Amino acid sequence: MIRLLGATAATVACLAFSLPNGQAWAQQGYEFKPVLTHKNVSRDPDGLWDPGEFQPFGNPPHLPSLYIASLTTPAGEWIVSMIDSECSLQSTCQFILALRKSDGSVVKMGTGSLLMGGTATLSQNYKKIVTEEIDEDQKAIRGSYDVGPQK
Repeated sequence: MIRLLGATAATVACLAFSLPNGQAWAQQGYEFKPVLTHKNVSRDPDGLWDPGEFQPFGNPPHLPSLYIASLTTPAGEWIVSMIDSECSLQSTCQFILALRKSDGSVVKMGTGSLLMGGTATLSQNYKKIVTEEIDEDQKAIRGSYDVGPQK
């Protein structure tokens, strides 16, 4: 994976603007739009990311930031956590989908890629998460990932 070395807000906005207006692939479900929640951190407060992910990167070197979205459903609180040290040149970043159950336990339920500033949609039956992404040719694509307990 190529690491993003400092995309500007204008770059991210241009990539997001290039997405098709009426996305025919949109589905009903629970929408997540991660926002900057923890800037330049040395650890993940939710404990989802491996501690080794929190190394300085970029030029000038800085610690990763976490972008998070969460919402409550009948199954519990779903969390999408995205880390900016794992982004491609196209501003598509790695995310973790987790479920915090009513007893407080947290289970990783999936991983995938999501466009910085993009939206991920969890299906109503909690079996798929569909994302906005940009491929290496700068074309908007749909990502689709299975959801279920991860080891």
